[in-house]
Amino acid sequence: MYYMKKSLVAIILLFAMHPVWGQAIAVTEDKPYIDVTGVVEKELVPDEIYIRITLQEKYDKREKVGIEVQEEQMMTAFKDAGIHLNNLYLADADAGYVRIKRSKDEVLTSKTFTLMVSQVKEVARVFLELDKLDIRNAGIQRVDYSAMDSIRKVMRIEAIKAARAKSDYLLAAIGQQTGKALIVQERDNSGFDQGIVNVQHKSGYQEQHSENGYNLGLRDDLRFEKMKLSASVYVRFQIH
Repeated sequence: MYYMKKSLVAIILLFAMHPVWGQAIAVTEDKPYIDVTGVVEKELVPDEIYIRITLQEKYDKREKVGIEVQEEQMMTAFKDAGIHLNNLYLADADAGYVRIKRSKDEVLTSKTFTLMVSQVKEVARVFLELDKLDIRNAGIQRVDYSAMDSIRKVMRIEAIKAARAKSDYLLAAIGQQTGKALIVQERDNSGFDQGIVNVQHKSGYQEQHSENGYNLGLRDDLRFEKMKLSASVYVRFQIH
């Protein structure tokens, strides 16, 4: 009788781990359990768009145009276009001017800013104003979602509920019920997919990718793809 019982357990384990199921049902003599994974996916529209802008000394008909002049012109243009200057700051809080050697006898300075806007139409206005000022060293650095932490929390809760629901209908098919959770583990949900649809600027500049983010050239028509976020939670439930 003892050997028959062990053989029965082995047969059940072999059947439960068959690849058709996608989740494991295991039975031991004292604690039968089921392993399931709940997955939730969402698409978010980014509401934090970070634009990196670098001003550099340049020449206009052999006359040098300094950083201060360009910075004042840029801030005036942004203000007139309804772009909030309180979201404009130095890209590196400890950095000011950077000197760039142009030739043996000449050194040009540059200054890099980060501007955060919340809507795509604001991005278009920013690049339009930069285009008017002939400031061409600018691009999208990154995008984000302001309530990301709250969204991730909600998604984790939905994922564990999805795991419970999966356990319920699988066990119901064999006349069993989901018991208490024995193990709960969050899977790696650190990554999310983000992107920008390639749209050509009227003056001919096109999207280019750089190591630090998106270098879009100058354009007045942008459309961001939605950010794809996922949450996955593994749970082992006892079987009743």
